Amino acid sequence: MCGDSRVILAHRHGDLPDTPDGLQPVVDGATGVAAIIDGHLVNRAELIRGLGDTIRGDAVDDARLVIAAYARWGKWFVERLEGDFALVLADRARHTTLLARDRLGVKLLYVAEAGGVVWFASTMPALIASRVVDSTVDRDAVREFIAHAGRVASPGTVLTGVQKLPPATLRIIDADGETRDRVYWQPPVRPQVADTTPSRDRVDALHEALRAAIRRRLPDTGPVHVPLSGGLYSSLLVALLTDCHLGPVHTLSLGFDGVGHRDGDELHHAGVVARRYGTRHQALQVPVGELAATVHGAVDDMIEPLGDPEAVALHLASRNLPDPTRPVWFGHGPAEAPRSPERLRDLAEGPLVRIDSMTRGWSVQAEVPFLDRAVVELVAADPAGAAPGETPRLVSTLAREVLPPRIAARPRHCPALPAAACLDGPLLDLARDTLRSRAAQERALVQPFLLERWLAAPQRRGGAAGSALWALTVLELWLQRHAA
Repeated sequence: MCGDSRVILAHRHGDLPDTPDGLQPVVDGATGVAAIIDGHLVNRAELIRGLGDTIRGDAVDDARLVIAAYARWGKWFVERLEGDFALVLADRARHTTLLARDRLGVKLLYVAEAGGVVWFASTMPALIASRVVDSTVDRDAVREFIAHAGRVASPGTVLTGVQKLPPATLRIIDADGETRDRVYWQPPVRPQVADTTPSRDRVDALHEALRAAIRRRLPDTGPVHVPLSGGLYSSLLVALLTDCHLGPVHTLSLGFDGVGHRDGDELHHAGVVARRYGTRHQALQVPVGELAATVHGAVDDMIEPLGDPEAVALHLASRNLPDPTRPVWFGHGPAEAPRSPERLRDLAEGPLVRIDSMTRGWSVQAEVPFLDRAVVELVAADPAGAAPGETPRLVSTLAREVLPPRIAARPRHCPALPAAACLDGPLLDLARDTLRSRAAQERALVQPFLLERWLAAPQRRGGAAGSALWALTVLELWLQRHAA
């Protein structure tokens, strides 16, 4: 912790790499500039070269690189940073505080104003624990959360007094308390060209960009972990990792009991990929009787309410890693490559917050190489585009060249947790118990007659009503756990 009468920065040290001695904030003794960073930079070598004599040694930590970059390039130093980060920098001499979030929103930064003070944290429960922010439920945000698969667009959250800094945003807080937001990156606009076949040059460029994104994130030694579904994206990631990494690649697959037409067993397809690329593979079948306890564990780890069933699967994957001190790699990205600021927000409020939330609880460093800026810009600007809901044609073309045919041809599959997607069995019991509890009845997030209609309509639970019911269940559990 460090601070003065204007600014206080504090950091809770986990098991993730921060600085050589593990301590943040970092303070420059000469200027008094202090910085704190959650996440990591992937262009350290380029930054060190660009900073020249102002920084010394490859072992310098990311927070000191941030301070040096600010001293060299001023407020817009964030344009020079590549990686997954949320950061705060305090310039005592200029009485200025800067808050920034990475381009794609891989890392989260929550902000609240109370009593003339700006509070910030990497998680919503941390702000709630201050007991000074307004933690009442925002009813409009709840309606958005239920209607949009358990997400609220930045800067909003389900709590009245808490906001999220949007992705690719630099917030400047001046000495007089005036706040200005500046967007420092936007995804490229796809040319309006009627061409559905990616060019050879673009396919090759994507292949090299993916390899470069992986290489700049790889550890020097030791294994890396990949949750492997056997779908196109995680399989493509495994193929590229085994090509780029000299160390072992560990893969983990989860199997769930299917419900109705939804198949939760990824083990067969994942096994095919694991054998093809020689990974050290672990297959885990999750008994249906353990799901309710697993959901409670996932909610405990949620940095905000997450109404997509994938969050529970990510929690299980993070919990069952063979070595949680090693980074875990996710294949999210290509299908969600943003084509507009709106799509960028969808990406940040969806899979990325789930990854950050579920890995943070186990002090696991997450890598999302397919969301490297160069990769995203290539896919987003490709004239071939993609049909709605389909894999970008540029990515699918590369996959057909790299992966076994039966894997490259696999369609996008249903959520990994069918019992949550369809709300059946013990998870339906969990929903009933949670939403009929005294706390839920007093909170009354939805009208009682509507709730009972959802709970009493089994034939509709796999559709919009089921999605709303699951989102509402998770939200109520989260509020009882973190905001009671």
